[in-house]
Amino acid sequence: MPAGLSAEKIRLLGEYLRLTSESRVLDIACGKGGPALILAATYGCRVHGVEIRPAFAEAARARAAALGLESLIQVQTADASGLQFEPETWDAALCLGASFVWGTIADAAAALLPLVAGNGRALELGIGTGRIAVPLAQRGVPVHGIELSKAMAARLRAKPGGEDIGVTIGDFATTRVEGTFSVAYLVFNTIMNLTTQAAQVACFRNVAALLDVGGCFVIEVGVPGLQRLPPGETIHAFHVSETRWGIDEYDVARQGLTSHHFEIVDGRLERFAVPFRYAWPAELDLMAQLAGMRLRERWTGWNREPFTSNSRKHVSVWEKPAI
Repeated sequence: MPAGLSAEKIRLLGEYLRLTSESRVLDIACGKGGPALILAATYGCRVHGVEIRPAFAEAARARAAALGLESLIQVQTADASGLQFEPETWDAALCLGASFVWGTIADAAAALLPLVAGNGRALELGIGTGRIAVPLAQRGVPVHGIELSKAMAARLRAKPGGEDIGVTIGDFATTRVEGTFSVAYLVFNTIMNLTTQAAQVACFRNVAALLDVGGCFVIEVGVPGLQRLPPGETIHAFHVSETRWGIDEYDVARQGLTSHHFEIVDGRLERFAVPFRYAWPAELDLMAQLAGMRLRERWTGWNREPFTSNSRKHVSVWEKPAI
C-alpha cells in the first residue's frame, strides 16, 4: 500500500469516483495490488494493473487469486511510462504514490490528462512555455493554448514540437478561441493569477462556453494556507535558505495574497513580488455552478489521493453536463 494511504482512504476514493460493478479502472504502478484488491472487493469493479517489477506483479496476481478476485483483476508486467492507453476504455485511472514513473509532476499531469480528455481536443489556459502542453501533444492529444505573454509563447514555439501547438494571445479569463474542447485545464496555481473574484468567475464561464457537452475543466491549485498562520499574523515564510527567501503576505479581508521573493545574486539582493487571489474549494465549486458545470472529482494531487481537511492543494474536475 502506498505510504499515507489506508484501506479506508482507498474506499473513500472509490466513492469519490462513483465506482460500480460496471466500472473499469486502470491502476498504474499497482505494486502488489493493495488498492486494486480493495476496490475490486468493495465495488465489484474490474481493475487492470500495470507494474514494472515482475515479482510485485506476480504477488498481486497471487493475492487476487487467494481472495477469489482473479476474474476482476488483471495485472500487466510493463513500464507504464511507455504504454499507450485508450481513454474511452477506462472509467477511472489511478496512479497512487508513483507519479515519478513519468519523471516530473508536469510529465505525470501530461500523461494522465489524456485519460480525461478522451479523443478530443485539450485547451490549456496560461500555456506559458508548454511544460504540460508539449508532452501532452507528444502523446497524441491536440492541444491549443491561451497565453497573455508573447515572450512566453515564443519560448513555447522554440521548443521541439512546440511549433505545432496553436496559441491565442490574450487573457484566459475572457479570450475565446475557435472550436470546442473535451478538456480545459489550469495548473500550477494559475487560477490565482486572476486577482478578482469577477475575473475568476469569468474564467469559469469562458471555459464552459468552450467545452463540449460532457467535457471537463481541471484545476490544480493550493488550498489557502491560513491554518498555518498564528492568530493575528498575516505573514508566512514558505522558503528560507542562505541565499533565497520566500514570504507570503495575506490580506484576509480581500482574499489577497502577495508572494514576496528575495534572492542574493552576485552579492546583490534582488526582490520581486507577485499578487494573487486565493479561493477556497467551495468557492470554486460555486463558480463552476454559476457557469453551468458540476464537480465530478477532487483529489489532493495527480496521484488521485483523497482530498482531506489536511490537504495543502487539490486537483478538481468539473464537468459540463447535458442540458
